[in-house]
Amino acid sequence: MFKSVFASLSGLRFKAAWITVAVFLVLEVIIRLLPMEYGLGAGVFLTNHRRAVVDGVPLPSGEGPEPDFDYIIFGESRSLSLSGHAPTPERPYSVYNLSLPAMGSRYYPKFLRKYLAGHERPPAAVIFAADPGVFQESWARPLHDQALLYSDGADESLAQYLSKRTTRRVSALLESGAAATQAPPPPGLRFDDYSHRFLHLFSPGELIEYYTGAERVLLLREALPLQYYTYRFRDSLRQNLKYAFRGDDRIQLPDECNRCDFLDRPECRPELSHMQDNRLIEKRLARTRGGINLGDRLTPLQRMQFGLVRARLIEATAKRFEEIKPELKPLAEFLTVARDQGVKVVMAPTPSVDAYRGTEYYRLYAAGLAELAQRFPGDFTVLEYPQPYISGESFVDQIHYDCPTAQQVDADFHSSILPQVLAFAPPR
Repeated sequence: MFKSVFASLSGLRFKAAWITVAVFLVLEVIIRLLPMEYGLGAGVFLTNHRRAVVDGVPLPSGEGPEPDFDYIIFGESRSLSLSGHAPTPERPYSVYNLSLPAMGSRYYPKFLRKYLAGHERPPAAVIFAADPGVFQESWARPLHDQALLYSDGADESLAQYLSKRTTRRVSALLESGAAATQAPPPPGLRFDDYSHRFLHLFSPGELIEYYTGAERVLLLREALPLQYYTYRFRDSLRQNLKYAFRGDDRIQLPDECNRCDFLDRPECRPELSHMQDNRLIEKRLARTRGGINLGDRLTPLQRMQFGLVRARLIEATAKRFEEIKPELKPLAEFLTVARDQGVKVVMAPTPSVDAYRGTEYYRLYAAGLAELAQRFPGDFTVLEYPQPYISGESFVDQIHYDCPTAQQVDADFHSSILPQVLAFAPPR
């Protein structure tokens, strides 16, 4: 009797387990059919959109894939404001802006390799529009140990990292009687804040290929659970269920909302869900060929708040640029990858705050670029905007442009920088 009861209970447990597995599988299939990308935050959506463009696969909307481009723009959050160009009879070449915010400098060679793997024809040139500050030394440190407590660099093997971690902890324990405590990371890239960029941009296979040691372990540990879409898109599930069947996740703003003087009109500032906001971002990226000015996304209140502290932010940044040094090793690696693939590189950083001109960091940065130009003759050149430095009043904070400035910089890019790029590296 007890035997039969036990067998019945065991059978029920197995059935319950299979039912649970079946429910999760059905949910996974449903989630893969829904437009889950649109329910994510804007930063994650932008990263997923960039990944689709770079991989040469259909976009989240189902359109595409994007064709091969004659020129691609690499950069960071400020260079996002540059618009690309779709071929026309008068200008039969293509430019696409692939800038991504807050990923440091070490991902650029990997990003280029990823683009080349996803497209049959390499670009004639990469227009490198990143702010010089992206090359600060602390942003080039390994993601798993930003404070360099147990690492001396980003290229160490796992065995080297574990050995140093053990010996340094033991030494600290013997010297002070307590194990070393984790120091706060230095100013710069914080993985906890920007991990989604790496995890959504690169596949697990690419992370294995591009990264090594403890850094690879960290990235894989975070990336593997995201392959299960129910977990990956858990934050967007509620919005998808709300909008997917109602069909009102799309919103159309008046054309005038693209003008600076209409930016804060009520009809241009409706309350938006993530899905509606990301649909608008997708439309803008299609219209501008990858460009979007992040300063325009701030509300009037946010811009006013930044305006109150902007001078202090700029002063603090300028002071820091007197104390830190650039690390151009990632740029040299990027230039090597580009040269090996027959891709020229044009360094054309977008105009920066005039208070940063003449700082020790910018002086060393300019000297480093001159050395690289000698190491890569004919494959690398440096261009300047008509106004490479502009007043801090033209920024919403210490980094990003206000709307009129973004439009002026974009106009200068197409009228001044792009013709020089075409002369240096003609379209293929």
